[in-house]
Amino acid sequence: MKLQQKLNIIFSLIILLLIITILNISNSNKNQHSIQIKPNLLKTIEVSQPKEIIINGLIFASTTEDVQMKVNAKIDASNRVLEVGSKFKKNEILISAERLDALYELIVAKSQFKILIQNLVINLNKLNMMESEKWKQFESHIKRTSSLPTLPILKSVKEEQIVNKLNIVSQFYITKKIEDKAKDYVYLAPFDGIITDKLIDTGLTIISGKTILKLAKNDSYKVVAHAKLENLERIKIEDTVIFQNLEGQILSKGVFLRVGNYFSDSLEVELYYSIKNQNLLNQPVQIIYPPKEITVPS
Repeated sequence: MKLQQKLNIIFSLIILLLIITILNISNSNKNQHSIQIKPNLLKTIEVSQPKEIIINGLIFASTTEDVQMKVNAKIDASNRVLEVGSKFKKNEILISAERLDALYELIVAKSQFKILIQNLVINLNKLNMMESEKWKQFESHIKRTSSLPTLPILKSVKEEQIVNKLNIVSQFYITKKIEDKAKDYVYLAPFDGIITDKLIDTGLTIISGKTILKLAKNDSYKVVAHAKLENLERIKIEDTVIFQNLEGQILSKGVFLRVGNYFSDSLEVELYYSIKNQNLLNQPVQIIYPPKEITVPS
């Protein structure tokens, strides 16, 4: 074989080897690039959103009063109307029983006591004692329609002797007892509130010591509910909540106040809420805690 032919063969082999080398390098770069742009594998994340909490509760008044009288009598015909739901103000007359005999006895007792004080003033004036003026003022405040004033303070032995001689102190307490007895025929409201139950009608006889009315104080309404222990982490002090009836109608707003008793047999606790609407006493309600917001990983 000629030299030129040999050289051509050698050059051809070299070129072939170069081509093969270039192709190998190109394929290697493609494979690396393919690995770099391959999308990351995302792990499957199961997102569980907590459901809403529905708590059933009952509206009640924390400050209540059972009305009982100390006398046996009939309710006066002119007494105010006593109906469940009726509102009243503190110190307003709720019950006025027939007390004509008791008032007559009181008027007689006050009149006699008033005459006794007038005699005391006359005796003090005869002795030119300055104490006569305070007893005169005391006598002027003895009235049929108001309570007996407080007895003046005795400031001298002579004054005390005259007062005791006329039996003033003893007669004062006798009159005071008759006055208190007359007050037993009237019941004054102990607070601003509402009548929640009526156990007697106008004209019926009051039995001493028997409950005739039940009262609830305004601004003392609470909602008591039972919730599962597992839900307590979702319920925070002073959380504002919405109350709705069993049909889903919104009734009022309120605030979570405190946790009450724990019931080990049912793994439940009592919860107490305030409520703004004062006209829902003894109604069942539902307290709704909406689903808790969650953050989904990007």
